[in-house]
Amino acid sequence: MSTHWNVQALEQWTTRVLEGCGVPPEQAAEAAAILVRSELRGYKTHGMTRLASYVERLRANEFNPRPEMAYRSFPGGVVLQADGAMGRSPALTRCAWDCKPWRPARPY
Repeated sequence: MSTHWNVQALEQWTTRVLEGCGVPPEQAAEAAAILVRSELRGYKTHGMTRLASYVERLRANEFNPRPEMAYRSFPGGVVLQADGAMGRSPALTRCAWDCKPWRPARPY
């Protein structure tokens, strides 16, 4: 038996769940896309199984739904200041990736 997923519907639902926990819409959508993509690629430990624990931790204030992230570049380096309060690694990863001075030519 094969399972068919409506990827768009699953991403939208996951986005709404995260938004309901106070995650900003853009970051909720990005996290939802990563969770769904991981699930579809077979990385279930980094896919939808994480959603319940994310919700639990967001509701318990163990994860910060709106962490402050910033970076500054200077000759010879970059300083990334990203306290994600133990949560939402997609948003932290995006902040780190946006530090263009050190970004490689090709993404992983």
